[in-house]
Amino acid sequence: MIHKTSLFLLLTLTLLLPLHAQAGTVEIPQTGQVTSYAAGDDGAIQTGVAWPNPRFTDNGDQTITDNLTGLMWEKNAYKGNYDKAANGVIVGTFTWQTALDTAAFYNNISYLGYSDWRLPNINELKSLLNMGAPDQSQWLMSQGFTNVLNQPYRTSTSPSVMVNMADGGIANNLYSYAWFVRGVKPGVVALPETGKETCTGSDGSWRPCSGTEDANLRMGIEWPEPRFTDNSLANPADLTLLDNLTGLVWPKNAGLAGKMTWQQALDFIETLNNANYLGHNDWRLPNLNELQTLSHAQYSDYFKYHAFLNYQLGYYWSSSTYVKNPVGAWVKSSGTFNTSWFAKTSLQYVLPVRAGGGGLTTPVINWAEPYDIVYGTPISAVQLNATADVEGTFVYTPVAGTVLDAGTHTLNVTFTPSDTARYKASTKTVTINVVKATPAITWSDPADIVYGTALSITQLNATADVAGAFFYSPASGTVLDAGLHTLTAIFTPADTVNYTVAAATVRLTVLKANQTIVFPAIATRSVRDPDFDPGANASSGLAVTYTSSDGTVATISVGMIHIVGGGTAAITAWQAGDANYNPASQTQILKVTGRPSKRPVLTINTLADGTVTSSASLSITGNVGGLNKKDTLTISIANNGTTTSVPVQFAVPSGNFSGVFSLGDGENVIEIAATNRLGTTVDRRTIFLQVP
Repeated sequence: MIHKTSLFLLLTLTLLLPLHAQAGTVEIPQTGQVTSYAAGDDGAIQTGVAWPNPRFTDNGDQTITDNLTGLMWEKNAYKGNYDKAANGVIVGTFTWQTALDTAAFYNNISYLGYSDWRLPNINELKSLLNMGAPDQSQWLMSQGFTNVLNQPYRTSTSPSVMVNMADGGIANNLYSYAWFVRGVKPGVVALPETGKETCTGSDGSWRPCSGTEDANLRMGIEWPEPRFTDNSLANPADLTLLDNLTGLVWPKNAGLAGKMTWQQALDFIETLNNANYLGHNDWRLPNLNELQTLSHAQYSDYFKYHAFLNYQLGYYWSSSTYVKNPVGAWVKSSGTFNTSWFAKTSLQYVLPVRAGGGGLTTPVINWAEPYDIVYGTPISAVQLNATADVEGTFVYTPVAGTVLDAGTHTLNVTFTPSDTARYKASTKTVTINVVKATPAITWSDPADIVYGTALSITQLNATADVAGAFFYSPASGTVLDAGLHTLTAIFTPADTVNYTVAAATVRLTVLKANQTIVFPAIATRSVRDPDFDPGANASSGLAVTYTSSDGTVATISVGMIHIVGGGTAAITAWQAGDANYNPASQTQILKVTGRPSKRPVLTINTLADGTVTSSASLSITGNVGGLNKKDTLTISIANNGTTTSVPVQFAVPSGNFSGVFSLGDGENVIEIAATNRLGTTVDRRTIFLQVP
């Protein structure tokens, strides 16, 4: 171990000037370790951006969003993989190609409603790790995920780079499982690219990219160019490197000391600080997240030849304890992403680090996604309501009072802290959905109209509060039946981006129309005239019926006037109306010259009512009087209510008739009826047949 005294003497030989530094592009989150196992370790210092609370949000659609990174993951971390030959998902581990094929398969079927799934790169997958948890799979399932296996999971960075969800280690493995991710929105931190530039096969040889690999997608923040600033170029005494990606400052000499135990590494850092090494006393042993930023997915020797001097081949200590077995601590392989753990008593290399960019802390901005608003609503403090964990001012874009078009918009806020000596400005975005507005239609119930009136702008006169066109149903020019009707107006706005199609209805009553009867005067008729058509017509076109006020003068038969006898009768033409017309009538006087007709006079001769006879055959004679020469006499004969066809002899003009009846036992009712144009005369006799 290097003695503090000798190191101090060595360092005092160097003239130290102020460090040239600037804030990094990305921020490194905390590892999750909160328990300290030694002074100056990860759990004691807890450097990095604090995790949001809650860390994860279950979206209710079988996806979970990591609020730290903004990435959306499958809630179910293992369902199987896509078999290209079988064209379906099968159970088992993933090869490099089946993992890529499964991502493509998910996108083809819009898995869970999305078509931008991908295999995560190494930075994305390891962002899920909590180095304060002994079992990553159990911890992730406690956060809401399901089926997280304590097995290696693939990344898109390389055919063999895996993250072991048993303890969080990173190693190479040809067969492992896959868990798919998609990018959604910015989180508390932004992840950087991995540095991968070309696609390789399982054997490490170059091959064309499939479109879903790390080298092709290059997800994450692009590395600045140059990645490192050699501060000694501006100040020969400042033998440090500023990482322009992270803002961290590292000694240019990556081999300050030889191998040492973990505790010796912590003691060495204390020695550097006591000696004010390179003008600073805030050096620390990097935690695992900080140490892993010194990895390049394309070139294993990138940092050795392009940045650091004396970069050692082997493993470097982190300040993060292996909590599954606290006798060990995490180390990172130089030149790769691989991590492992070794007993703290083993000997590994040491690379100190300190915060660059003035050591400014990024404030945490809390800003929930606003509720939907309707087009026309200016954005206000209801939506622009971000808060921060320190004092400061907010500047929003768009500004309050802005009216946004319908659709999804991004709201931005820049927060400037009051204490700029300790905190730096930060930004945050949220999305807001502006819903299309519904035009307001004004349309009152129209006044009643009469049947036959065509619809017009008098009724179809709706208005809207924005420009557009109306479509009416029923259309203009339609003649509606009488009754209550519903009129509908469909309004299509001219601005279909911000307004929806709207509809309105009103009620219209169509009254029945009046009709008139055209009934010409009836000329004087004679009793000998034939039946005739009165000649009345209704303006509605509906059929007309007739009535006669005196049936002894005239009757109505099938729409014709039938002369009965001399005299005067009022003939009324009548139209009863229908669903659309009111009733109407018109009367004309009919005068008939000639002798009036009479109802027939019917007489049954000799046979007295109640006669008792023992004969079953009975002859009846009678007379019908009061006939005109033009009368047609009809006689019906019934016995006990049943009409019997009995021959009747009738002499004209004397009017005498005779007939023979068959009687049954007991009471028999004999009924004789005579009918002419003026009516019917009936005579009855009750006869008792007494059987001997």
